Amino acid sequence: MKLILIRCAERANNKSNIPWHYGFYKDILEPLGHSVDILDNILYNHSTSELVDIIIKNGYEMVGIGGFGSAYRYIKELTIELKKANNKIIIVVGGQITADYEFLIRACPIDVIVNGEGEITLKKVIKCIEESGDLNSVPGIVFLQDDNIVKTGDEKLIKLDDLPALNINHFDLEKYDSEVPKHFLINDRTRQLQREGHKYIFILTARGCAYNCFFCFRQLKGWRRYSKDTIERLFKYLKENKYSFLSIFDEWLNNEDHINNICELAKKYEIYWDGQGRVDEVTEEKMRYIKESNCYRFTFGIESFDATMLKNMKKMVKPEQNINALNICYKVGIHSLPPLIIGTPGENRKTIYNTRAGLWRCYLIPDRIAVAILNPYPGTAAYKYGLEKGYITDKEALHLELGRKNKLTINFSQLSNLELITWQHWLYFEAAINFRIKHKRLAINKKFYWKFCDFFRPYRALLKNEPLHFILFNLYLFLGIFFWFKPCKKIEQDDPK
Repeated sequence: MKLILIRCAERANNKSNIPWHYGFYKDILEPLGHSVDILDNILYNHSTSELVDIIIKNGYEMVGIGGFGSAYRYIKELTIELKKANNKIIIVVGGQITADYEFLIRACPIDVIVNGEGEITLKKVIKCIEESGDLNSVPGIVFLQDDNIVKTGDEKLIKLDDLPALNINHFDLEKYDSEVPKHFLINDRTRQLQREGHKYIFILTARGCAYNCFFCFRQLKGWRRYSKDTIERLFKYLKENKYSFLSIFDEWLNNEDHINNICELAKKYEIYWDGQGRVDEVTEEKMRYIKESNCYRFTFGIESFDATMLKNMKKMVKPEQNINALNICYKVGIHSLPPLIIGTPGENRKTIYNTRAGLWRCYLIPDRIAVAILNPYPGTAAYKYGLEKGYITDKEALHLELGRKNKLTINFSQLSNLELITWQHWLYFEAAINFRIKHKRLAINKKFYWKFCDFFRPYRALLKNEPLHFILFNLYLFLGIFFWFKPCKKIEQDDPK
């Protein structure tokens, strides 16, 4: 069978994240006699009509497509137009977008939904179709039969070491952004490697997460990782191809063996990397060991510094653990950009005030934070909560609206939409002020100016449209300004870099 795998251009500016798993499908299916092409539309940003023309002109018999909840609009448009052009083309959809499969398969003309990992399932689907078999015999899929939704039994989880090796030759790497991020370039050696043409890449060495946060999607339970031998082959292969700077986007700080494997091999192959993990696993000894193993940035899901919000998010951590983790990273010289989420059920001015108070107590190396408004993506506890409590009354409208993290789709908080957005932009601006006060760097640059402008627009709209909320906003805003006059315990760095 001739098939094409398409990644939607849901975030067309994100050209550093290569869809390596698409290459796994190619290496699994082509030895079985199938033809597999990969089209990453983040690189090309083809219109729906252009994609349909490509599919029809090249004679593809099957189209595989997927993504996050934000991909719905693209998937719906493509599947409808493709079926109009040629109804015989088989459309298979996978990924997080399939979490509410009952809605998706009714809303889009999809032949098969892969409800889990697809590396094993897709080849079984193709074999069944080619042999005119019964799809009921294929585990891990959803399809329509006589207008009834059929969901087969779960497919077993993949042992990650059984997957094909990462193969950079399946992708047009020149079109991806491999520029080394600035947080890596902090000493002569890393700058030398950059001058010698060494590049940056985004990889995974594990799958899954053992936790169940309110806002996060986990289609498959549990956490699995590559063995040390597999990671070593991967690091060696990347180093040979001049990829010396990696983002390792795994949830892995709670596994000592995996930490030791990554750190040992990063030093062996002179890999410079960043990673992520949970704050409740942080110790100064552990983070210093990670730093000595060429790690220059580590990200934690901070989300909030308010105890009630952390509980409502099911984070299973305390505000003090968030503060401790960030300050330890600062002390040992690791960059950490704290991502915050506002808009969880129960969020109000007091909880945001507590988050601001917690952020004031943290030292950060970069002048940056991230602030997202909670979006109820399909498959999350937030999505289920929204349906049960009546916040989500139109699934189609919600799926169409889901997109960038900064976009407000459903407001679970006790604040108006406009005030919540104003607090979001104030958090960005206040973090920049805090940084300058604590580090005595009072320069006003373009980034600082634009953060102020981004805040002032909704702030002015709040004054015009919601004067009472404007007054209450300012009351809590100015209460928080008193942080600036309170001594903040100075954290001395091991490495001022």
